[in-house]
Amino acid sequence: MATVTTTVPDLSGDTLTSWLQAEHKTLLDLLRAAWGVTLVSYTGSEDVWFRSYSQSGGNSWWHSHASATQPVRSLYEIQPRENAPEEKGKVVWGQSSVVFEGEGEGVQDIVKQFDLAVSFHQDTISISLQHNPAVIAPEQARMIAATAARAVAQIVRHNNSIISDLDLVSEADIARISQWNSIPYREIGRAECIHQVISVTASSRPSTTAVSSWDGDLTYGELERLSSALAVSLRHLGVRREVFVPLVFDKSKWAIVALLGVLKAGGAYFFLNPTHPVEYNKTLCKPFDIKLAVCSPKHHTLAQNFAPRFVELGSEAGEDLK
Repeated sequence: MATVTTTVPDLSGDTLTSWLQAEHKTLLDLLRAAWGVTLVSYTGSEDVWFRSYSQSGGNSWWHSHASATQPVRSLYEIQPRENAPEEKGKVVWGQSSVVFEGEGEGVQDIVKQFDLAVSFHQDTISISLQHNPAVIAPEQARMIAATAARAVAQIVRHNNSIISDLDLVSEADIARISQWNSIPYREIGRAECIHQVISVTASSRPSTTAVSSWDGDLTYGELERLSSALAVSLRHLGVRREVFVPLVFDKSKWAIVALLGVLKAGGAYFFLNPTHPVEYNKTLCKPFDIKLAVCSPKHHTLAQNFAPRFVELGSEAGEDLK
């Protein structure tokens, strides 16, 4: 087993101690909560299972359910389970990951049975992640450990918020993203519209993930089909060159489908933030002769303030496009 250790960012020992006392929680409670939300972020599932080992409480299954709208407090109110999940569709990491406390040969004998083992060091306010290098690459282990450490700090800091408010993007994530985007600009030899580039990608890699959102994922193939079907509908409704279409969505995979659909129809889009005052959004629409809006089902009433006609696009409405 190899080990990666990372410091929990922006969390002092005094702050941690005060939080644990105020919440009547143990370090293991906090670590289980952080590990649960870490697995959720890496698996893309709201339901994850893992094992937890303590010298006082033994070895047990733990189930973490973390949807975006749940309170953060629900993360550390999870309870142990006697048996592994049997339901189809559940993401089971219980046979590969364990959260543990304690030292000694007995503890290490337990830890060696797993591909990932996470522990917390209160003296240094850090997280250690032991991993099997044959299963988890060192760089990936470093990223997972950084996310878990970030999750600990965010849970303590945003205790009274909802889970979607947690910012799990670590400094290691930011560094990796910066590295990915450091590739020099290169001319592709011909001018293409963005929706044309996406269509080409959909032809060559239809099963590759194109959109990963809190409300679900879309492959390039799915994105191409949905946006093309929407474009046909929008053309019938008059969308073409020099026609502006406001989009009224919260953050959602359907917002991406909507903007591509408008572009494929030949129009231009702009987003209206549903949380902004109606009158302010109306001023954004004023320079254009708005005839049609595309919105989520949640905001169809709001969209009527900006256009005489609107197209709803969401989970149920999207089924009609398939």
